Amino acid sequence: MRKLIFATTLVAFCFLLTETIKAETTTEKANKPWTILVFLNGDNDLEGAAIGDMNEMERAIDTSKYNVIVEFDRSPYGDVSNGNWEDTRTFYVTPDPSVDKIIRSTIIDSGFEANMGDPNALIDFVKKGIQDYPADNYMLIIWNHGSGWTKTENHLPLKGISYDETSNREMGVANGEYAYAMDSINTLLGKRLDILANDACLMGMQEVAYEVKDNVSYIVFSEYTIAYDGYPYDDILNWLNVNQNATPEELSKAIVDKYKTSYNGGSQGTQDATLSVINLDTVFLYAARCIDTFAVELIKIKGRANTNIETAYTETQYFDNSWVYSYDIYDFAYNIKQNVNIPDSVKNWADSVMLAIDSVVINEGHCSTPPTLLEGSYGLAIYYPVGTNIDTSYKNLTFSKDFPNWMNFIKGDTLGIEEQSNLVPPEWNVASLQLQKEKIYLSVPKVMCVDIKIYDLCGRMKEIVYKGVLGKGDYVFTPKIKKIGIYFVRLETNSNAYSKKLIITR
Repeated sequence: MRKLIFATTLVAFCFLLTETIKAETTTEKANKPWTILVFLNGDNDLEGAAIGDMNEMERAIDTSKYNVIVEFDRSPYGDVSNGNWEDTRTFYVTPDPSVDKIIRSTIIDSGFEANMGDPNALIDFVKKGIQDYPADNYMLIIWNHGSGWTKTENHLPLKGISYDETSNREMGVANGEYAYAMDSINTLLGKRLDILANDACLMGMQEVAYEVKDNVSYIVFSEYTIAYDGYPYDDILNWLNVNQNATPEELSKAIVDKYKTSYNGGSQGTQDATLSVINLDTVFLYAARCIDTFAVELIKIKGRANTNIETAYTETQYFDNSWVYSYDIYDFAYNIKQNVNIPDSVKNWADSVMLAIDSVVINEGHCSTPPTLLEGSYGLAIYYPVGTNIDTSYKNLTFSKDFPNWMNFIKGDTLGIEEQSNLVPPEWNVASLQLQKEKIYLSVPKVMCVDIKIYDLCGRMKEIVYKGVLGKGDYVFTPKIKKIGIYFVRLETNSNAYSKKLIITR
């Protein structure tokens, strides 16, 4: 009888234990507002910082509100803590309030060696993460060394992010690997990745953002070097604990705020730092067109042979220009605008660039000692070498292919200005133009570049009514033409171009 009671009790206990495990697993894998995927490449001289960031995540995480999955590759030498394991391990990050260096999160995969410089390794990690930990929103953090699109310090053949020392490889930007990874992730998700955060140096460039514009909604990156300790993961996750239903825009902005605060005498001390977030919706493409047309106008006034342009260049905020040649595009446009010897036709497009950058950079933070060191940081840099002998890989970038005139400008070209690209995503709204009583009425659905000109019946341009960037709203223009006659008003934007008849009777 005791055996029967014991057996029955044991069966009941096992059933309850099984159900408890199922419940815990279900809680972990239930659809949550966020799954954060961290591609933590510590297979290099940053191994110690990688362990420190894992510890920060463990100290702050609340697994009831969101998931954090980390694929962690270590170096065969360097930091010897945590048993000094050398393989790649995937962790489901769990709480650990201790202040030692021991990683206590749940290992969900191990015993393999991932090549963290291979985009396919990144894709495989993300695929498993989104399958096993579904969420409403996803953020991918690529953690490691970075150099924008340009050469790294040791001049590896590729130019990009995530240097894996064991394989001597990194993920290239100019060769399309970075874009390939994001395109593949887009396919896996069936939508754009909500946030791509680059916890790596010098990725905050126009060329980098343009590579992923179709596959990512918000990109977080730094124009400048990232401090050794990287993002303040405890500060970021503590914010998310209170704001677990944050939108992608809200979370990406919070990362920038927490990063700046942490290095401006906050949790990670005082160090020089920049971080920004770019909204990669359709306005970003307008910004690219503005930069391209700005370059055309610069070329028209002799480009880099013009000493006034070169003066503006030398006054522009730069970031590690000894080998990266990365300059803040907003600050350059601002310096062009301030130069009294630059024609208004160029200054107008400098204004357009500044307005467009203001629209796409939705949050930017920087701090430095002295404060003037990074005061020209506005959130988006661009390649601008000291001489006109540019890196030949620059022509392989999608930005250079779609909008070649910035490349033509920095090469020192003064002839052969390319025609404007007409990239027209189908989801763009169009500007609406109406003519009433010799006035031009324009309705603009969102920030866009607008070109309004008046032509006579012989096709000769008679007046430039407006050329530049306009924000969302309704506008009224009064033509300056006095001569009575029949004319045509032509409206051009990146999303539409058409003409309407205008009759002047006064």
